[in-house]
Parts: sequence; C-alpha cells; structure tokens
Amino acid sequence: MKNTVLTKVSALVLSAAASLSFIAPSVGARTVIPPMHNANGTPVIIQRTVVNTVPFRVPYVLGSFNLGNAGSVNANISQATYYSGSRQVVFRKARGNTGLVANFPGTYHVNISGRSVVLKGTNQGYFTAQWSSGGYNYSISCNTPMNYAQMEFLVSHLTNS
Repeated sequence: MKNTVLTKVSALVLSAAASLSFIAPSVGARTVIPPMHNANGTPVIIQRTVVNTVPFRVPYVLGSFNLGNAGSVNANISQATYYSGSRQVVFRKARGNTGLVANFPGTYHVNISGRSVVLKGTNQGYFTAQWSSGGYNYSISCNTPMNYAQMEFLVSHLTNS
C-alpha cells in the first residue's frame, strides 16, 4: 500500500469529521479531489493527509479558499495549493528550505499564534509568510496581496499541519 494513490472520493464514505489519507504521487504530479458538499450545499470540511518524506495535514476548506491539490514537490517539501476564484495561496512545509524566493520591499517580523513569522509585501499588502515550528519550515505565498488579518488567519490555520 506504500505506493498507492487514492484518487476516487466516491469509493470512500466520509463524514464531516473524517480525514482523507493518501500517499503522495511522484514528484511534480498533482492529485485533485473535487469539493464535497452536504445536502444543503455547504462544503463538508475534511482534511487531507499527505504521507511522504515530509508528512502534512491540510484543511480542505480554508476560509474562502478550497484545496486544489496537494502532494510533494520533492523529497523534502510538501505543498498544498488553494484557490478562490482567480486568487491562489500556496502552502509549503519543508525539512530545510521551502524554496520560497520573495523579493518584496517590505519585511515585517510579527508574532502569530505564538510563532515568529516573517511577512513580506508591498504597500498593497502581504504576499508571503515564513515561519518554523517543530523542526519544519513553513511558507505561504499568494498571487494577490493579503491584509494582516487574512495572513494571520492563513498562518494560524496552517501552523499545525
């Protein structure tokens, strides 16, 4: 079962408290599981667990963002990408460098959920966040600027991944 990839949600019976675990596909591959909704159309909040060299657990719904894909970038980096319309948030957990290169004029050191976080951005808002916890390094990068409250929400909900 070590190299098995679950890609068919229909084969699983999930409740709101359930989690979906799978083995990440080969490097660079993407697995997408369509959103699940209950009878009244509300998204069912589940989590996906990626098991590879850098295991992580990410929520399927993150505020207005829905999980698009999750997997491994390489043996040392796991990644989840969230979408909300044309907005995109990329979350990475790594052993070592997350691979995030962010050259923005503003660098801000803040405390979010008890973590020392470096936010980078412009006068329009923040585009990246980086922090360390439990022997791993984490990063968030956004394709559109986020205000402080939005970035705080993302960091606090992804810190325990």
